[in-house]
Amino acid sequence: MVCIVSCIEEDWGGSEELWARALPYLGQQGPISIVKEHIPLAHPLWQAFAHSGIDLVELEDKYGTFYHLFWQARQACGFAQDFQVHLWNFKKLLKRKKPNMVVISQGINFDGLAYAEACLKRRIPYILVCQKVVDFHWPKDVERKTMQKSLLGARKIFFVSEHNRRMTEMQFATVLPHAVMVHNPVKVGRRVLPYPAIDGEVRLLCLARLFMLDKGQDMLLQVLSKEKWRRRGLRVDFVGQGADELPLKQMAAEYCPDQVAFLGSYNDIEALWANYHALILPSRSEGMPLSAQEAMALGRPVLCTNVGGNAELVQDGIQGFVGSADITGIDQMLERAWARKADWEEMGRAAHQRIKDFVPPHPEKIFAQHVLQLMADTRLTKVRGAVRRKDFSKSLNESSAQEN
Repeated sequence: MVCIVSCIEEDWGGSEELWARALPYLGQQGPISIVKEHIPLAHPLWQAFAHSGIDLVELEDKYGTFYHLFWQARQACGFAQDFQVHLWNFKKLLKRKKPNMVVISQGINFDGLAYAEACLKRRIPYILVCQKVVDFHWPKDVERKTMQKSLLGARKIFFVSEHNRRMTEMQFATVLPHAVMVHNPVKVGRRVLPYPAIDGEVRLLCLARLFMLDKGQDMLLQVLSKEKWRRRGLRVDFVGQGADELPLKQMAAEYCPDQVAFLGSYNDIEALWANYHALILPSRSEGMPLSAQEAMALGRPVLCTNVGGNAELVQDGIQGFVGSADITGIDQMLERAWARKADWEEMGRAAHQRIKDFVPPHPEKIFAQHVLQLMADTRLTKVRGAVRRKDFSKSLNESSAQEN
């Protein structure tokens, strides 16, 4: 049995795509449980999981406020420190289901390590998937040693970029020899869409969750408010939803009302890209953004900041442009891109080729093969251990018989 733990707070995100698309391969080896603090059954993908018969386990408190008050009282008396109901429920789940492998899908590189520690203490094999690392959010000193043990205790740690691996090793001051690079699946077809003519208006698409701390849309709005960009016919449309939708709309209305629009969410990404010339990602932190891979697969250049794996994916001046993650860096990156906008169509073709060379056709299958091989190795180790224990007991009995 495989247990998949989703650590993100949102209903769904790009970090879910890898394990979700690996389910058909993993399910061939036995039952699957998907675990999350809160399972949003109103979301169509979670509905599909439920209808397919996959076991969905919700970890949030089922017993109302009584248990919260009870544990708060215990903590006040010194009986429970940093108690979390969902972690307690996860430990009970491990005891009840005894999974063969736990896959912990993390939003950032340590938000699932408490689950990993629970597995480690119970000698349940687990792997970690790290979708993002942020250099402005480090683990607390009091938790670092325990987190380090949880990282090293994993059978493998999957990173979506070399930057994420290096940054994690730095944050925890340890080498991770069992780290493996993995790609997220590209959800669109790998074909170059017809490039729209630049007929006086350059149209950029910012396709990302509306969350300024990570995605940096506020910095882009400040750049667009500069007089030079207001006169040049540059338009940016934002696609996505998130916690910062209202403040971003208010900022746009104040600084650059005629240059931007917020389009909400789109399901048909390929149809959307028919109208735009390039993707812009003013991010403060990233893993390996799916929106960039999708844009490139469809023949669009990417303008992005040098965070996460962006510079591993986009070669500056070839498939797009890379700048520093601040207002000045984004402005300068846009200037360089603007000076070469006549080359964007050719850059889009180079971006399409880059995805073909960089991302394998079915990374979810490769990931599933890793998981299944680790499960097979674990079973073999247990069998060999049982045989060794049996042989030892036999030898011990024979030795005792001879002495008698």
